[in-house]
Amino acid sequence: MANYQKQHILPKTYLKYFSRDYTGKGIFTKDLISQNDKIKIKNQGDKIFWKKDYYTDGRFEDKYVIEKSLSIVESSYHSIIDSIGREEPKISLETKINLTRWIIFSKLRSPMLRVDYERKMSFKNSLANLISNETTSEFKIFIDHLDRHSKKHHLDHFFDLELFNKFFTELADCAIRKQWQILIAPETIRFWTSDNPGFTILADRFQKTGLAIPYPFFNRPTFDSYHFFPLTNKYCLSLIPHEKGSKINIDWKDELVEYNIITKTYCSKLNQYTAMTACDFLILDRIY
Repeated sequence: MANYQKQHILPKTYLKYFSRDYTGKGIFTKDLISQNDKIKIKNQGDKIFWKKDYYTDGRFEDKYVIEKSLSIVESSYHSIIDSIGREEPKISLETKINLTRWIIFSKLRSPMLRVDYERKMSFKNSLANLISNETTSEFKIFIDHLDRHSKKHHLDHFFDLELFNKFFTELADCAIRKQWQILIAPETIRFWTSDNPGFTILADRFQKTGLAIPYPFFNRPTFDSYHFFPLTNKYCLSLIPHEKGSKINIDWKDELVEYNIITKTYCSKLNQYTAMTACDFLILDRIY
């Protein structure tokens, strides 16, 4: 019988492509929460990659419906990467749709949605000071309440049709209106990923401040925004603006996809942005 309580933040099918030999074994991880900064080697089924009942919710008769639905999405990833790995100038319409859906659900399931909500509420820091003189049990009750509220907000993205459609439409529209590139990492360094894969660079912010600060979500697409999603330790999807004045073709069947081998410096910069937009842990290409 399947154990639906062990719910992966990053699916095994994705983790496999960041392991040493694509076997799911030998994954270099760095815990960003722990005081211990030592890089550890994990396997795809280890506890760091899953949390008990993270997506479990009693609002439907089957409380594991989110976990079961996510497993259906995960089943397409091997064929997506097989198609990308052929490095053909045209990616099939089916692959583009499946990859777009994969990215959308990756961002929906990300713990960053939950953590970001907690940070915006700012309860833990501001109210913790106010109740610092309360008993430990009372403080724990408060934290448990906040955790439940944050979980509900996160999972509302799956249960609330209007919210889900808004999230889905924004990301799908972003994918359609951008030029697709597949970045290929150089042999000397590989792409990192995290428990919140994918980030956005808002070009207008860079033009105003001179600082390219990555944004951890994909739901703020503008005509000049850039979006990146590590697919494997070798490949990273890049969604970039079309050149000014060019005709935007939104017929996916006819659009060519570029493959570009990038420099070590560029790859290092993308890895830096991945680290800046991670939630609890990083997956690296080696022990540094």
